[in-house]
Amino acid sequence: MGHPLVDLAKPRMSKKESCRRFDLDPYKPIIGLLPGSREHEINKLLPIMLRTARLLREKLDGIQFLLPVAASVFKNKIIRMIEESEVPVKITEDSVYEVMNISRLLITASGTATLEAACLNTPMIIVYKANFSTYLLGKILLRLPYVGLPNILANKKIVPELLQFKATANRISDVALKLLTDSRKLEKMKVDLRKVAQRLGKPGAIDRAARVVVEAATCKRGEP
Repeated sequence: MGHPLVDLAKPRMSKKESCRRFDLDPYKPIIGLLPGSREHEINKLLPIMLRTARLLREKLDGIQFLLPVAASVFKNKIIRMIEESEVPVKITEDSVYEVMNISRLLITASGTATLEAACLNTPMIIVYKANFSTYLLGKILLRLPYVGLPNILANKKIVPELLQFKATANRISDVALKLLTDSRKLEKMKVDLRKVAQRLGKPGAIDRAARVVVEAATCKRGEP
């Protein structure tokens, strides 16, 4: 049947158009920050991402940061947190796929966004912090070596995961810097992400699913 994200995870604009809209320089590195859509994720992860951005600005000239706001209800909160950090991060609403498409690297919360990024072949670092009891319970119940969907599907670590006490600005910035200054590592990650995306199936999953539903309903109506 395939996965619907193959059809849904598509930008509405070209990279050139997106950079023009967001007033970004396409020739300098763009980093997408995706702290998650839930308030507790924003509270835990955005401050870490902003500190990471500050460290990266000290080491990479011209680096740019863009954050897509997933839920407008938290927009003012996010703006306030960015202003207090004094780190120049641009925000945009309803443009997550455009942000993923133009980013050289994403720093993203674990979740569906990682699979969407895989569909767009965008390298990423997965970060997450949960209450220790929640994290421990999840590890016990799931018994998976990874939490990132691309790594789970690949059955190996193809993108870095920095979780719990490892999710610090210093560690994230170190990993990001190694990737941003080594094009071979980024290209290898893109190759691996492309393979993950291929495992999700061919485009048209939504149409195929709709046809199955219609055919099933038609057959049922035709029963005596």
